[in-house]
Amino acid sequence: MSHRGYARAYRSPYEGVPYPRECAKLIGRYYDCRIDLGVTSLVDPSPLQCNGKKAQVFEDCPHWVLENMAFKRKFIKRAEAIDKLTYDRAMEVSDYNK
Repeated sequence: MSHRGYARAYRSPYEGVPYPRECAKLIGRYYDCRIDLGVTSLVDPSPLQCNGKKAQVFEDCPHWVLENMAFKRKFIKRAEAIDKLTYDRAMEVSDYNK
């Protein structure tokens, strides 16, 4: 998992509110399914084998939990893009060394 999994640029509206217990269990099972199939980043597409667990999360979790998950995914996607740009710029050979 990315080291930015728990980082936030600013607070989510539901930052201090814990997820309902059953919803947290479903999300944990969904993430475990992804990890078992080798998908560690939240921004990578979900494997087809996990679609059943994903559907359960959408059915049983309240809308604010889904909004918070979408916010986290968007933030991680932006952070990974910035990291990639920084890496590409650092690995570029300058004109002086060509």
